Amino acid sequence: MSRGDRGSGREPTLSDTLSVLLPNARDTELLRAALAHGSEGLEGWTRWREGARDVRAALAEGRPVLTHLLPLLHVNTRRNGAEVDDEFRLAMAAATLQEERRAQSVFEILMDALEILSAAGVDATVLKGAALAASVCPAKALRHCHEID
Repeated sequence: MSRGDRGSGREPTLSDTLSVLLPNARDTELLRAALAHGSEGLEGWTRWREGARDVRAALAEGRPVLTHLLPLLHVNTRRNGAEVDDEFRLAMAAATLQEERRAQSVFEILMDALEILSAAGVDATVLKGAALAASVCPAKALRHCHEID
């Protein structure tokens, strides 16, 4: 159901459901700002900031697409030389520190589990988020993951 149709009494359509699940235009600019290098990343950042206007309100929404991207935004805005106001820079730095601590805990648990499985003679393969964080990302904290698969 689209955000505006909640409580309207009508049955949600597939497009309503997808509008909640898929990134909207602002989310797409945020993804560009978090992932793209150089001018494309800067353009994504500029467009997202123009649409966000109020950083505090954007952060208060608590949308996972933003909160989970804060560490990536922190790294990419610095790498791309983007102008970031102090309040948002602080929010990104705090989120990065939190994710670094979280990732450390997750990977300590993962290593303990792999050691136990190995001692029991069980072959294991790490999948999904933890595998991507450990193998593809420049830092584990840049790939938020919820579980160990």
